[in-house]
Amino acid sequence: MRQSRSSGSRGSAAAVLAALLLLLPLVPRAGWTAEDPARLGPLASAVLLGEDQVWRGSYVDGRYRLENRASPSDIRYYYTDLGGRERGRRRAEVAVEVEAEEGGWAGLLYAFRPDPRFYYVYALTGDGKAVVMRRDEGGLGRLMTIDNEVTRGRRARLGIAERGGEIELLLDGQSVGGIGGRGMGEG
Repeated sequence: MRQSRSSGSRGSAAAVLAALLLLLPLVPRAGWTAEDPARLGPLASAVLLGEDQVWRGSYVDGRYRLENRASPSDIRYYYTDLGGRERGRRRAEVAVEVEAEEGGWAGLLYAFRPDPRFYYVYALTGDGKAVVMRRDEGGLGRLMTIDNEVTRGRRARLGIAERGGEIELLLDGQSVGGIGGRGMGEG
């Protein structure tokens, strides 16, 4: 399990960076335990509990809550590498709620590579949309936007299902599209 934090200006992507961000990787669902009340599985021991200069993390009513209190351009994510387990056939879902009006987002991180920094994000935004973004050497860019009644509620269950060299995007259990390309099937 790893955690990462980055801050500072992101050029044109600065407007979409997180005031509230919780990114969960492809992890199998785990059962409830006192040590893992939000069913975070392998991430339960990695998430912030307490406060630092920017973030506050806590369990609230069986959910993990991560709040950015001080720096709208700061993002925080947690990830784990599940190795080759069922690579290309995994599925992960996370229930997210975004309370920030603008700039905040929360969702799933996929195909993370630390160096050079690369990943996809499937997230629900504070302005009521679901987005797919890619972080690569050029920065963070939006690939797709989904705007419907489900996303406008700013609370949804986001999912990613691997289909070999592609991923299917799920919104409250329903397929809303998919993407293929670099990193697909790698988790």
